[in-house]
Amino acid sequence: MIRSPRVAMVVALVAALVGCAAPEVTPTTAVVPASTPAPALAQPAADPGYVGVVIPAAAVDLAPTYDGEIERIAVAVGQWVEAGAEVARFDPAAAREALAMAQAEVRVAQGEAAQASAMARHAGRRLATERVLVEQGISAAHEIDDAQAERARHGAASSSAAGRIAGAKARVLQLERELAQTSLVAPFRGQISLVYREAGAQAGPSKPVVRLVDTSSSFVRFAVPPVDVAAFRAGAAVEVVLDGVGVTLAATVRDVAPEVDPPSGKIFVEAQIAAASVPYARPHSPASVRLAGSP
Repeated sequence: MIRSPRVAMVVALVAALVGCAAPEVTPTTAVVPASTPAPALAQPAADPGYVGVVIPAAAVDLAPTYDGEIERIAVAVGQWVEAGAEVARFDPAAAREALAMAQAEVRVAQGEAAQASAMARHAGRRLATERVLVEQGISAAHEIDDAQAERARHGAASSSAAGRIAGAKARVLQLERELAQTSLVAPFRGQISLVYREAGAQAGPSKPVVRLVDTSSSFVRFAVPPVDVAAFRAGAAVEVVLDGVGVTLAATVRDVAPEVDPPSGKIFVEAQIAAASVPYARPHSPASVRLAGSP
C-alpha cells in the first residue's frame, strides 16, 4: 500500500474531501437507539490507513427567498426538528408595506394607461378629420403630420403605462408570496448544527439563518492512490478510525470515483458507515480508513 505523509497531506485532503458536494440522499427518519453499544477502541496498527472525512447524509443552510428581518428563532444548536417544523419567523410588516405600495403603483399605472389610451383615440379622430379638411382645402397639409405625431405620442405613452402595470403586478405577486412565506421551515428531519443569526437581524438568500444536518446516516469519503484503488470495490468492508477519538467504525464501500482528483492525485472513495456506528460519526470528523482485517 502506498501511504502519503500524514502530516503534510491531512489538511489539504480533508479540505478537498469536504469540498466535494455530497450526493443527494433521501433523508430517513430512522434514529439509532441511545442504547447502541459503543464501537471498540481502536488498536494501534501498522497500517495508518488513508485520509478521510465523515460526511452527513444531507446538510443545508436554511435561508429565506427574500431579504427580511427575523422576528424570532424557534430552534437551538443541537435540537432535532421534524420535516416541516418552523425554525424561524420573519416580521411581515416590511413586506406588507411594500405590498401596499406595489398595489398603489398598479392603480396609478392603470389610470395613466387609461388616460393615454383615451388621448390616443382622440388623436386618431383628429387625424381622420384633418385628412378630410386637407382634401377640402380647408387645412394645411402639415396638420396631418401634427395629428399623426400626436397619435404616435399618446400610443407610446399607453404602451409605457401597460409595461408599468405588468411590472407592478409582478411585484405584487412576489410580495404576496413573501407574506405567505414568513415562516422558514425544515425541509427534512435533522439536527440544528449552527444558528447564524439572532432575532432582529436581517436574513436573505445570501444570509442563512441556521444550518440543518441529517445525522441519521453518514458516510466517509477518503482518498486512495490509483495503484491501490483496485482493492476498494463496491461492497468491500473497511474500518474507519476517527482521529483523536480512538474508536473504530465499520463501513462498506459504496462508490469509487471514475477519475483521479487533479490537485491530490488520488481517487475518492465513499463508504457507508454502519447504522450502529452512526451516533459516533460526527460530521466532518477527520478519519483514517483501511481495508477490514488489515494488519
